[in-house]
Amino acid sequence: MPDKHKIHVYMIGSAPSLKGGMSSVVKQLLQHDWGTEMDIRYIATHMSGSAAKRCCLFIKSYLHILFLMIFQRKKIDILYLHMSYKGSFTRKYLIYKLANAFGKKIIIHLHGSEFRQYYERSPYIRKQRICELFEGSERVIVLGEYWSRFVRSIAPKASIEVIQNAVAIPNEIAVWNIQEVQLLYLGILIPRKGVRDLIDAMRILKEREPENPRNIRLVIGGVGDEMTALQEQCRLLHLEKCIDFVGWVDGEIKKKLLQSSQCLILPSYNEGLPVAVLEALSYGVPVVSTDVGSICEAVRDGSNGHLIKPREPEQIADAITDVIEKKERWSEYSRQARKIAEQVFNETEFFEKIKEIVVSAVYGGKDE
Repeated sequence: MPDKHKIHVYMIGSAPSLKGGMSSVVKQLLQHDWGTEMDIRYIATHMSGSAAKRCCLFIKSYLHILFLMIFQRKKIDILYLHMSYKGSFTRKYLIYKLANAFGKKIIIHLHGSEFRQYYERSPYIRKQRICELFEGSERVIVLGEYWSRFVRSIAPKASIEVIQNAVAIPNEIAVWNIQEVQLLYLGILIPRKGVRDLIDAMRILKEREPENPRNIRLVIGGVGDEMTALQEQCRLLHLEKCIDFVGWVDGEIKKKLLQSSQCLILPSYNEGLPVAVLEALSYGVPVVSTDVGSICEAVRDGSNGHLIKPREPEQIADAITDVIEKKERWSEYSRQARKIAEQVFNETEFFEKIKEIVVSAVYGGKDE
């Protein structure tokens, strides 16, 4: 690192208390000890609540940033913006324009699972602004090669860095349970997550073994707009006894669920690189997931789980059956899951890469 002062980073995004993968990454960055090299301060520009409440927070935060630009400009080395799509893009674009007016550098960390669809459906002027934001930022951090190719295709002059999400590697590891196979879903309950397909896959699994059914239990850890409809789906399919809705889980409860599960299922239609997948792998839990976003960089089909097509309950059921059918096969999937987490998605390297990018953006300027 160059012999300069401590780098002052103002990180901007949604309130860390919000549920979801982006908030998990934000908390991960804020909780890390950056020592004497970087000082990170956080400004929330979005929260849950009514439209009026959200609007008031953004105005307040925007004015706060403006005040800092005017009166404490020298204490800001760079703005680090966590961005998704829709309103998140609009908020970050306005902050980018403000920073640009005061000559301050920007890093964009793109999390949006549906950002590609958002871009493709946008009018011409918004597409131009998206390109302007990407190409005008010092760095654009994306979650995998899939997203790197996409950003490059719409903003060829952008300085792109691929940094996959990462997790702390726990001491604990999942174990095989011969008496009851526990399947796990972790995430918000909204249509694009495909939980309806997962519940339908549970119906298929039960129908395949009517005379000698295995004791298979699905735990759904999450909250969201679809919860009531999903619970009704379970009732109509007579699956209430084998599917548990446990609400949003975090901390020790999440750890215990991961330790006691034999497979994590993520049937999403769009994703970036979900933290839940990496957490499962870190505990040696095989993963069955749709092949969307950058998930294929973490889930290796036939090695530590399976990749399937979206909206295919039959494929979900087949993949689950393969993972849990034999202890020996599950054990190998589990070993490979833990191995890739340790070698590729360890958060130690993640923090080093973030630091390197911030340092190079502040002192080295934009890569051409």
